[in-house]
Amino acid sequence: MLEQVKKFFVERGVRVAGGMALSDGGSGQFRSFCYTDPNDRAFIKKAVELAARHFDEVIQDDFFFVTTKFDSDIAAKRNKSWTQFRLDLMNEAAESLLVKPARAANPKVKMVIKFPNWYEHFQGSGYDLDKEPKLFDGIYILGSPLFDKAALRLDPKFTKGRSFTVVAKNNSDKNPYIQSATLNGKPITRSWISHDEIIAGGKLVLTMGPTPNKVFGSAPANRPPKI
Repeated sequence: MLEQVKKFFVERGVRVAGGMALSDGGSGQFRSFCYTDPNDRAFIKKAVELAARHFDEVIQDDFFFVTTKFDSDIAAKRNKSWTQFRLDLMNEAAESLLVKPARAANPKVKMVIKFPNWYEHFQGSGYDLDKEPKLFDGIYILGSPLFDKAALRLDPKFTKGRSFTVVAKNNSDKNPYIQSATLNGKPITRSWISHDEIIAGGKLVLTMGPTPNKVFGSAPANRPPKI
């Protein structure tokens, strides 16, 4: 069935990709899988292998986080803070449960990670903005921001810059579409920025509007590069 659906779209010129959202939906919308539970880990690995066998590109949704505090988590945490434990755990899970199994099932697969723009405390749930992008493709896609302004403090031990700020002009529920963008004062027409640009520090300004700008980011050169 999956191949039939895929074929339907491909024959009509539609690019297809696999998608995964790893949430334990049976226990509440925002509860994650337990990444220290062997059964959960086996389920996730099996799911990504399935996706990779059918698609040459697999996109992991921003539901790639951990919130559990089961006995297995507490035992694995040891003396680490919960934040550091979750960062280390999700980096390991990204490599061991997603990237490596997918590429073993399909050497051509491109693995993409989507980070959320709706939650400011990334690290506390295991989102590692330094290491995880390097395991995938290191590309951040520009979308509708939740905040009018947000600043990411960078660690000078690992980055060139001290902060990266995102400003959304005219941001509201009625203006969800990017009209134009500037990076450090210079106009950009691409729909993505690289991890290196973020850790160099600076300022990204997005001007929002009520209708899509079908020119912005549409040219092949302005689309996100592949891994």
